[in-house]
Amino acid sequence: QGEEWQTLRTKVNPALMQPRNTRLYVSHIDDVAQEFIQKMRKIRDKNEELPETFNTEISKWALESICLVALDKKLGCLAENLPEDSDPQIMIKAATQILDLIYQLEIEVSYWMYFSTPAWRKFVKVMDCFTEVGWKYIEETMTRLKTRANDYSELSVLERMLLTNDDPKVAFVTALDMLFGGIDATTNTAAILIYYLAKNPVEQEKLHDELRRILPSPDDVMTADKLEDMKYLKACVKESIRLSPITFGNARKLTQDMVLSNYQVPEGINVLLMHGPLGMDEKHFPNANKFIPERWLKGPNGEPSQARSTHPFVYMPFGFGTRMCLGRRFAELEIHTLAARMIRNFKVEYNYDMEFKQRVILKPASPLKFKITDRH
Repeated sequence: QGEEWQTLRTKVNPALMQPRNTRLYVSHIDDVAQEFIQKMRKIRDKNEELPETFNTEISKWALESICLVALDKKLGCLAENLPEDSDPQIMIKAATQILDLIYQLEIEVSYWMYFSTPAWRKFVKVMDCFTEVGWKYIEETMTRLKTRANDYSELSVLERMLLTNDDPKVAFVTALDMLFGGIDATTNTAAILIYYLAKNPVEQEKLHDELRRILPSPDDVMTADKLEDMKYLKACVKESIRLSPITFGNARKLTQDMVLSNYQVPEGINVLLMHGPLGMDEKHFPNANKFIPERWLKGPNGEPSQARSTHPFVYMPFGFGTRMCLGRRFAELEIHTLAARMIRNFKVEYNYDMEFKQRVILKPASPLKFKITDRH
């Protein structure tokens, strides 16, 4: 928090927040998405439904994608029959536990600050797993930087952080932050988006029409320019997040006394801007309970979209300004790429009721048994 946080953020912002750095990863992230598409074909049943374990499979896709950025490494999380002691399997297990443990320790009633509790001991063990595996790949990257000539424009995000900071722990802490913040959030944002597209076939077909125009063949090369042209896809992502925001909201500690809605709120109090109620407010979003991606698109004559005509702070899922989500650009790249590949390759249906569970992150509590039918 405060100056300590600002100092760290200033050191890593140049590597993580510049859009041109994200473009370096398009082909790599797309390779993972394409590998995941092939895995879906293998694991679906004779009725073309994905298994009940697909919730875990999509977590593996997210972990594989974010490790490319955070650790400069393709771990192999999507491989079959991973050994229990392999790095990807260790990271998969740790990733599926970390946010639930944080919820138990920080949100639920807990006494870990006074004595060691089972949840605290499990949390320490999980953190040790992240630290051991993560630091190994940080050291690999440091060694590689020392043994070759480096063209800065071609360096990875991790390499840039290591070269521009004297202390490698800056890169390590940032990598862990991206892993913690990225795996569950990216997993569930992508899963909920696919769910809304499956339950809204008209909008899914509109998206497929856009994708077929940009990617005439399902296997066409993905580029940053092609992703930039996918306006309807981006509108679908925004609409999905509006309907089912992944986090409670943006929390801030007041640095001075403030009046909010005629209430005097003193300095030091935590304030939470809630995404859910704002996204469902008819004043800002007419027909708020409906999935309408068009509300985010400009009109035929270039007039502002309905969503953009309201207050700009109504929709801030990634935060704003200096405290904007560190991994935002990479999370969006991963979600856009997977959704594009999935809808370009498959017609997606979901024939069950869906329940959601809110912990630190909103997630589907029902099995993601999507029916995926090949498109041509």
